[in-house]
Amino acid sequence: MIDIQEKVPTLTVYTLDDMGRYHFTSLITGTYTGPVAGHEVTVDLNALTGPRRKRS
Repeated sequence: MIDIQEKVPTLTVYTLDDMGRYHFTSLITGTYTGPVAGHEVTVDLNALTGPRRKRS
């Protein structure tokens, strides 16, 4: 799950177990490289958003 609403974009990784339940695996910032649906991918989380503006 990718959250771009916070100051620093994050990727929360969950792993599906043999019983069909998801478990929290890790919280990642910056760049993620790893398997997604059987394919190796790289995601630059900071590139997903433009420059941040201060909220008033």
